[in-house]
Amino acid sequence: MQGPFSFRLERFVDWRLANWWWNVPWGAKRNFYGSHSITLDVFPLYKYAVNQSWPKEILPLQLNGKKYLPPKPKKPLTGDPMTDRKLYYNGWNPCFSHPRSAAIAVENILEILKKDPNRHEIALTVNDNSGMCFCGSCAAGVGKVNGKFRRNSMGYHQFSEVYWKWVNTIAEQVSAKYPDVWFSTVAYRDVQDPPSFKLHPRVVVKYCFELTQVADPKVRDSYMKKMTDWSEKCSHLIVRDYVYGMNAYLIPRVYFRFHSDLLKELKSRFPQVVGFVGESTEILPFNGPKTKVTLEVLRDVRTNPEKAVMDWCVDCVGPKAAPYLEKYYQFWEEYWTGPDIRKTAWYTSCGSIYMQLFERSSHLFALRHGDMKYCRELMEKTVALADTPSRKRRAQILLELFEFSESAVKGLLAEHIHPEGALYSAEEAAALLKDVPSAWKHIQKVQNSRYKSYWSDLNTLPANLLSNIALILKFRDDANVRKELAQLSENQDLPLMFRGAFRIWQGTSAANLIENGSFENPKITGTGWSGAGLQGVRMKGLASDGNWYLAHRSLDVEFRVPVQAGKTYLFMADACTNKSSGEGRFGFNLSPYRNGKAVIHYKTMGIVLPGSMKYQTLCGVAFCPGDMLRINLYAKNYEADEKVYLDNVKLYCVDDFCTGK
Repeated sequence: MQGPFSFRLERFVDWRLANWWWNVPWGAKRNFYGSHSITLDVFPLYKYAVNQSWPKEILPLQLNGKKYLPPKPKKPLTGDPMTDRKLYYNGWNPCFSHPRSAAIAVENILEILKKDPNRHEIALTVNDNSGMCFCGSCAAGVGKVNGKFRRNSMGYHQFSEVYWKWVNTIAEQVSAKYPDVWFSTVAYRDVQDPPSFKLHPRVVVKYCFELTQVADPKVRDSYMKKMTDWSEKCSHLIVRDYVYGMNAYLIPRVYFRFHSDLLKELKSRFPQVVGFVGESTEILPFNGPKTKVTLEVLRDVRTNPEKAVMDWCVDCVGPKAAPYLEKYYQFWEEYWTGPDIRKTAWYTSCGSIYMQLFERSSHLFALRHGDMKYCRELMEKTVALADTPSRKRRAQILLELFEFSESAVKGLLAEHIHPEGALYSAEEAAALLKDVPSAWKHIQKVQNSRYKSYWSDLNTLPANLLSNIALILKFRDDANVRKELAQLSENQDLPLMFRGAFRIWQGTSAANLIENGSFENPKITGTGWSGAGLQGVRMKGLASDGNWYLAHRSLDVEFRVPVQAGKTYLFMADACTNKSSGEGRFGFNLSPYRNGKAVIHYKTMGIVLPGSMKYQTLCGVAFCPGDMLRINLYAKNYEADEKVYLDNVKLYCVDDFCTGK
């Protein structure tokens, strides 16, 4: 393939595109890693992990004051660095301030380059999931404000001064002997902000940020300032984007015009930008022409994205069907860039972080009644007008993929729920309840789809649906709502947990198996995870039931409840937060035990809680083959000024008041 190209494509993490790289200005022997790889080139696993011979100088001092010792590999190492990385936990980083840390790194890198003198790239990228060192020197480099460690623009501890100084030291010393080597790094989490000094000219910085977030004007201003700041500190910048689509969000996710215009602007404004990394896991045509358009723009930023989309549609389904398929993609582009998506809990939680994390419900709430009908009409027209056998087959596959999205949307009752995640009237609540039987059928379609293996956590959809239905609770005294609940509670086509929930919501008398689940008694029966100390403070005022509630930034509550084998249990809890969070997510696990061992884990993770101090009722269900149910409720990645509020934790044996027939 002939260049020159507008961007060097460093990596597009896609089975069809892996390891494509273009316009190489330095003749690198291998692709610049997009992964986190300090244990690849700097402190190699093969050298230290097997015998636990990690130099003590590099091991981080944790916030609890203890030195971290990396665990032994779970399986024998293969000798291949990229394979071994997958076998080994990398959620820690070395001490970057100890003088021996850089010195040992240089020794290891020189050893690698001596064995392979044709090698032209070394990965200095930080490992994932933080795990930073808080020894005296590192802590001093982070600094404190009002007695608390400084935080960067993403809300993480500010390690940029410490880390990038370490990078410069290594680059300077290795370059003195091997001047043609490049040093790959990532500006990510704790080291995302640029340091106060310039980096060595052989350092290549991959700046991690999901470009689609820049559609928000406030985020755009912040992002462009950060790109300006980084361009002043380094000679070579790579845009590291997150381009996940339907496999992560259940519906097609495309930004043809916006994404293309932004790449064009970055290329024109910042000559330091030389490459692009797109992280995704698309392996079927879920997003249609998105990959094609991105690649065309990377090749030539003058590409017209609308023409590229239409060209793809014509090639895919033929000239007569193409206009209808193009309108289908146009609908989704307008959905993701429109005003309503910005009102959802998913969107408001993502504005301050490097990527828009996945979830299974609230990002769908910007859809309105009739949207899926409109999309179906377009896709059926596409199938009808496709003009050759191969094009008809492609159109049929795209229709099937649309039907997966359609069932996900209808199965979660998304068209009933306002973008803010609420119902505004008893009439809306009654209308939602009327569609519950149909929604359950759609959930079953999703879970039995031929494409189900391309999505994770589809087993959480029933709990997501039940939590969405729980939005009617504020209207349950309305006569029509009560009528609908009564009919649903007798509907034998619905699962036992739904019927049990509906009866509870009607006021059916049932014993709550969680002792003191509303925390009215000062003696809380719950503990922390696995019996550890409870992470939660009992407070008075903002309660959903009674007067008291539990609150904590890192809320962690565990209940162990005796149960009867062979019965089904309904779990409910009220939760909210004091403000919209960046990476903050809530989750709960229901784990039935038999003979002292967990039989299965019913996990509901990644919940975006309302940041408006208004409680949301979360629901789950567990079939218990043993004699004990372990319940864990936890909050992760909330910031210092954020808290999760928990109240009204309940557990009911639904067999006690439902026939199950």
